[in-house]
Amino acid sequence: MVWNAFCQSLSSNACIGIYSEAYNGMGLKGLLRLLGCKYDALRFRARVNFILGIGNIGVEWFRKSGYMYNRIFPFGYFVETPSLQNTCSNQVAVPTKSFDLIFVGQIIFRKGWDVLLYALHDLKGLKWRLHVVGDGVDRDKFVKLCARLGLTDSVHLYGALPNSEAMNLICKSDLLVLPSRWDGWGAVVNEALMCGVPAVCSDKCGAADLLDGHERGEVFSSNSILALRSILSRRISQGKKDAVRSVRIREWSKCINGESAADYLIAVINASITGGSRPIPPWFKQSEAWQDPAFRKA
Repeated sequence: MVWNAFCQSLSSNACIGIYSEAYNGMGLKGLLRLLGCKYDALRFRARVNFILGIGNIGVEWFRKSGYMYNRIFPFGYFVETPSLQNTCSNQVAVPTKSFDLIFVGQIIFRKGWDVLLYALHDLKGLKWRLHVVGDGVDRDKFVKLCARLGLTDSVHLYGALPNSEAMNLICKSDLLVLPSRWDGWGAVVNEALMCGVPAVCSDKCGAADLLDGHERGEVFSSNSILALRSILSRRISQGKKDAVRSVRIREWSKCINGESAADYLIAVINASITGGSRPIPPWFKQSEAWQDPAFRKA
């Protein structure tokens, strides 16, 4: 149905936009996917008015595919705000000595749960706890690896939880970790930031665009146990999250709420139709990332 609608729109006067994540470009399958997208670009790029690439990895994918760069705009995924704000504003911090880490997602190879466990191994002398929300086909492997690495007592596996309970755990945490080998975006990063909780994710997550390398969190090279271990060691050593910084992160997160995303989308559509100035994504305003030619190039 979607394909038929797209084909019919090609011969109309409609403004056409593509909203898509990057394909996984790794390995032989990744090369074949890129060739397929290059073929699509040859057929459709003259008719497509704009592309919303999910994260910088999405922007780069469509650039490599052959679409005109001035028609590619960074975009993301966005989550509801009110319930998150209520959860966080009503959250009473429970003082603990341990640094609370949290992973929320499927326990599958693509999510890099094993990278996280290996990174936590050998963090001697540091007091931390890992809260894991989610389930998946690798659950048994997860439990066995925890035991083999001697992490069982420090890792709490909750299984799948209702969203409200998962959000409550995120709000209590000091750092969210998303170590994915590949993640088109990773909306749990949005949720953490809206709770005033910094995040760490791999450079294969589109949501890496939201992290500033400092207060809001950091990005590490996907699959790099040493890089992730270095970040976690430093963060845990610095101590639990600070209430003032949490408020600043929550205030910043207003730029990734639904209203801000909608305003930016409208600006993209208007610029695509009228040829006006290229709008800046609200999460990049006053950010060093937007000064990067990879984003600014047109």
